[in-house]
Amino acid sequence: QARRIERIENYPGFPKGIRGGELMSLWLAQARRWGLKFLRAQAVKIARQGGFFEVILAEGPALRSRAVLCCTGAQFKNLDVPGEGPLRGRGVYHAAFEEAAHFRNQAVAVVGAGEAALHQALLLSRFARRVYLLSRGQTFKAHRLLKKRLAHRPNLVHLPYSLVERIEGRGRLTRILIRNAIDSRRRHLKLSGLFVLIGKKRTRLLKAPAGAPGYFVAGDAEGSAGRQVVVAAGRGVEAAMQCIRHLEGWS
Repeated sequence: QARRIERIENYPGFPKGIRGGELMSLWLAQARRWGLKFLRAQAVKIARQGGFFEVILAEGPALRSRAVLCCTGAQFKNLDVPGEGPLRGRGVYHAAFEEAAHFRNQAVAVVGAGEAALHQALLLSRFARRVYLLSRGQTFKAHRLLKKRLAHRPNLVHLPYSLVERIEGRGRLTRILIRNAIDSRRRHLKLSGLFVLIGKKRTRLLKAPAGAPGYFVAGDAEGSAGRQVVVAAGRGVEAAMQCIRHLEGWS
């Protein structure tokens, strides 16, 4: 998910910010320099066998190790309204920053009031004719810099107290039905794109057998409220240090 962020501005060492994809490529290169091996596979279960962990894969032999660090991250929440599932990827997205340029001179909407929603809205406003920002309340849960930038985009329209009730379209999104949470008035918005950024929830953790030493969790999978790249990086380093202590027998 970090790879898809247009610009990360609070990561130490990059005073002008850095593209998410560029930062993740640097992380990958640094990990490979230290010999980290990558395997693309689906882990379905963690078992304990003779003092070792066994990570059971959907395909192929199990992986054996003395320690496991689980970093399954978090996934975006859905609106859970009619039409959302069938149109996902067909006009309905989450944080799809690379999709922004495809909506040049069109009308789009972003649902949410946090920093991810504002980032997406600001990026879309560089291409789209009109960007509707739909929020349950009147205020944004974002830092002052983002709010200031928002105020300088004339094609960005904030519709507070707006609840999405239905997403419509035959094979592709064409419009949504919204309801005002104060007076219950309903209206349709004709859209080419809808970006749902109403928060995240932890991805399912692969749990180790109860009481098994050597199992660690880091990043968004921990359930911390501070879901930032810099926070996840710090948690990862902390977990790695705990893992070293376990492997080398420190207390």
